[in-house]
Amino acid sequence: GEASVLAGDLDITSNITVQGAGSGSTIVRAGAISDRVIHVLSTGTATLQQLTIRDGVMRYGGGIFNAGTLTLTSCVVTANTASGVAGSSGNGGAAGGGGGGIFNAAGAQLTLTGTSITSNIASGGNGQNAVRGGGGGGGGAAGGGLFNDGGTVNGTNVTMTGNAATGGAGGSGVFCGPGIAGGGGGGFGGSGGRAGSFTTP
Repeated sequence: GEASVLAGDLDITSNITVQGAGSGSTIVRAGAISDRVIHVLSTGTATLQQLTIRDGVMRYGGGIFNAGTLTLTSCVVTANTASGVAGSSGNGGAAGGGGGGIFNAAGAQLTLTGTSITSNIASGGNGQNAVRGGGGGGGGAAGGGLFNDGGTVNGTNVTMTGNAATGGAGGSGVFCGPGIAGGGGGGFGGSGGRAGSFTTP
């Protein structure tokens, strides 16, 4: 995230409590900045109460990326997207994305109480079409609502509905004589195989 909340997500680096007036009234959103909404860094301890977190977009943790200690009480996390990266020229293999609503990093602690995680999306990038041979592999996706990457998650009265994780499409192949074959689909943290090219073995 950005160092300034004026330019990007809300970075939390110390101890903070944010008390909303109710999830239907207090809405924290990324809006037009094309970033995640909240980033709790490893030094941060955050308690968020009676808020809605929505409309964030980032490869990992569209709504919230937690690398510290985070407690959500009576919150709604909705309409956020973790979007993988499409294959590029010279590579072709796409990268994965995960944790549309919340990404909980290794060593982080996440506590959810009376919280709803709904209608969030994780999607892998699409592979690049080949010039010759097989198309680039699509990126993987994981954890439309929540992805826990080795941290600790505790929950009470948590509702998770309507979240989705969809891998990216592989690029189109071309049959045109000798060339480099495209690779397989990309993993969640890596990239798909390269698209075919005019370089011969």
